[in-house]
Amino acid sequence: MLYALYLAGEFFVKILPLKACYILADILGSIYFFCAKNDKVALKENLKIILGNAAKKQDIEKYSKNVFIHFAKYLADFLKFSKINKQYLNKYVEIINSSYLDECLAKQKGIIVVTAHFGNWELGGAVIAALGHDISAIIWEHKNKKINQLFTTRRANNNIKQIPLNQIRQCFHVLKNNGILGIVGDKDYTGDLGETTLFGEKIFMPKGAAVLSLKTGAPIVACFVAREKNNKLKIFFEKPIWPDEITIPSGRSEKNNAVKKIMNSCMSMFEKYIKLYPDQWYAFEKIWKRTQITQ
Repeated sequence: MLYALYLAGEFFVKILPLKACYILADILGSIYFFCAKNDKVALKENLKIILGNAAKKQDIEKYSKNVFIHFAKYLADFLKFSKINKQYLNKYVEIINSSYLDECLAKQKGIIVVTAHFGNWELGGAVIAALGHDISAIIWEHKNKKINQLFTTRRANNNIKQIPLNQIRQCFHVLKNNGILGIVGDKDYTGDLGETTLFGEKIFMPKGAAVLSLKTGAPIVACFVAREKNNKLKIFFEKPIWPDEITIPSGRSEKNNAVKKIMNSCMSMFEKYIKLYPDQWYAFEKIWKRTQITQ
């Protein structure tokens, strides 16, 4: 059933002009907002923390609805544009600070690009590949094999190499060969979490990117793809976080502290963009309610 909906969506976005696709996404996103009770409850709880105690009820309601609309627009883009090229970039995307990638690669350590389920996050890897870089992404496999194939085919069409969650050796191989490794760092797929802070509140987030950075010497570059009011997209690359700028002691507890420092730096970038675009973070779970932590 779900796969059939994807196919129907793909059919319509392929035959409709882009403006009509976004109008349709607005309608469908609004409908789903009123139907998805659990997702809506989680979003509102998260937005109360993001927007602060002074946030009005109507503002939280508005931003919650907009999250569903933006997510529908992300899917419209994903299904409509099976191949991202320079022509697409010139027409629809503004790229900011991509020079950070070249600067990092010049040091032959590879790069760990960290993002979130934010804006049009799938586009980030496609843009990096379209700029001529070798990129691999750690992927979560959809339970529905046909839907999973749809996503893997799209990524492959855009020259994104894909690494399953449990293939850690491949991650080391990518970085050793000065490649770029993409990680979506806001959702718990493995239970390997570390404590950090987001919007002044304690939170548990995946620590894999920080651990990989410390073990390989690869810098972390945060990347966010945001949608503007005119539906054009901006892709932001943030200043690299270099692990060699953090003291790495020998004791286990001290190493955990180094991981936490890197995670804190990443979260400060997450906070920056979520604050700018609070209705583009697809946090359909109660993020601050996570309690599991592994050492």
